[in-house]
Amino acid sequence: MQHRVIGGLIGAGLAVSLLAGCAGQGTGRADVTVTGAYGERPAVERKGTPPKSPQIDVVSDGNGRSVVSGEIVIADIDIHVWKDNREYLTTFSENGHPNSVILDGTHVSRTWDKALIGKKAGSRVVLTSPASEGFGPNQLPPTGTTAADTLIVVFDIHGSYAPTAAAEGEAVEDREEPHLPSVSYDSAGVPALEFPDGPAPEEPAAGTLIEGKGKKTGEHDAVVVQFSHQPWDSPTPDQTSYSPRAPRSFNLDGEGVPASWKKFVAGARVGSRLVVAEPGDPQNPEDKGGAYVIDIIDSIPHGSR
Repeated sequence: MQHRVIGGLIGAGLAVSLLAGCAGQGTGRADVTVTGAYGERPAVERKGTPPKSPQIDVVSDGNGRSVVSGEIVIADIDIHVWKDNREYLTTFSENGHPNSVILDGTHVSRTWDKALIGKKAGSRVVLTSPASEGFGPNQLPPTGTTAADTLIVVFDIHGSYAPTAAAEGEAVEDREEPHLPSVSYDSAGVPALEFPDGPAPEEPAAGTLIEGKGKKTGEHDAVVVQFSHQPWDSPTPDQTSYSPRAPRSFNLDGEGVPASWKKFVAGARVGSRLVVAEPGDPQNPEDKGGAYVIDIIDSIPHGSR
């Protein structure tokens, strides 16, 4: 039985030749063609020679909130290597999860900042760049590529969120759920669970700490959350996005998402905070169960994935 989450608008069909935009000075334009609708796995073709410096092109503009420096961008990402057009990485697979891109200058290349900051949610953006500038922050090409390689990175921007984003509904008073852990908070608002006496419940169970006022999440949506998992009777979490704070996104119908999330997070309203308890694994005496605190920050339809 798996208890832990393991991490990380609508466009029309498009066939766009990217021959305009912000090229590197004096390098000319690379000829890159991206085919497909926003939210769907892109098909990437290229001709001629790659650019010698990063090239950014907007395939389609969204109408959501603009990305702000220092925020966490939730995006589906598809990366191809120019030389043989091989797919290096994609989150558009059936069981993939959108990526959390931290725009603070320490996690990804500054070219990603330039590609994403100021763009609106719902946009598809393409970054064509030398591998040393098109991936990590240390000017090193990613594993499996060389400094001589060029990467084509397609971003479908789903949203941009402050690192401190959290549930924003109304606290639920007079809760009577003795089988669930209680939740306390430190001075920074980071939650910790206090477990009741006895074992974890025999079946998954959930309670609402804060009732959100937003839309209900769909069973096929990608949910943007802050979350923490704590083994039953452990004093500290073994996974958390609250410290350091960085919202994550998971497809509720994807691999690696616990059944309890599929049951209780699906149908909950954006802005809610849930506590979700899971039983232990009878086949593994060391697994005594555990519980999550989950802040539902947003819900993004992904039925077309």
